[in-house]
Amino acid sequence: MFNLGLAVSLGAVLVAFEWKANEQVVVQDFSGMEDDWDILDVPITNQTPPPPPAPIEVIIKPDDIIIDKIDLQTIDINTTETSVIPVVEITSLLWSKLQM
Repeated sequence: MFNLGLAVSLGAVLVAFEWKANEQVVVQDFSGMEDDWDILDVPITNQTPPPPPAPIEVIIKPDDIIIDKIDLQTIDINTTETSVIPVVEITSLLWSKLQM
């Protein structure tokens, strides 16, 4: 039933696109007109290119941030379900170093 509906809708679309309209349209004829076109004299304009942009000034600031060596604890892969994992606390000093 679904395929029959698709076939009917496809046929309706094809009929709609192939439908011929027999309207009488009058085409305007421009053969009797005179060519009285004025030729405009357009002056030649010279446009200078814009000046190159100013170079960007790079300010180099000294790098005075010193990061101490962070001791990372080793992670034991062979943990059991009963083993307790220690909680890692992030101190304000460590947090400020991580944000920079």
